[in-house]
Amino acid sequence: MRAAPWLVVSALLATPSLAKADVPSRTLELDAYGGLARRGGLSAPDAISSRNGGGALAATVLLRSRYFLAPFLDVAYYPLSAGERAADLGRGPELVTNRAWTFGITAGAALDVWRLRLSAGLGAYDLRVQTWAAGERSTVNEIDFGYVVGVAVYPVVERRIRVGLSARAALMVEAEIPVLSIGLTLGGDALSF
Repeated sequence: MRAAPWLVVSALLATPSLAKADVPSRTLELDAYGGLARRGGLSAPDAISSRNGGGALAATVLLRSRYFLAPFLDVAYYPLSAGERAADLGRGPELVTNRAWTFGITAGAALDVWRLRLSAGLGAYDLRVQTWAAGERSTVNEIDFGYVVGVAVYPVVERRIRVGLSARAALMVEAEIPVLSIGLTLGGDALSF
């Protein structure tokens, strides 16, 4: 009869080690970002009206593991500028409207420290400029190499969901266009394995 308590204690002591063996070592996280972006650089001096930046959106897939760095893939949209100006196109002054925006795909690594996440990556940006003049519309684009760095703080952390504030800085190298964006981020664990 005295052996029964030792069996129970032995079973209880063995249970935590078995539970740790079943803990997933990798987690796939999905994040959504929405914020306001502002483009660096000078605006046209002869503009009738101009707007710098606007609403930015991004989606990120991140793989967390036992290692301190987590690789990620980020897809982002940044509005750069919009404006109107008067120009002489050969038939007298006419109104010319411009709009510029970019889509970026970047890959990099993130580092989580308590409720803070630092990230950096590099990739490609599809820079587009659309112009309306004399009833005609033209769109030009170029693919630029670029960087992105970010910092996020998560004041709300539940079991599988995180809500936070985030700041991002992106740079399109060839076009020499920097973009700064500040907004909210919502992240969640999608899959653990």
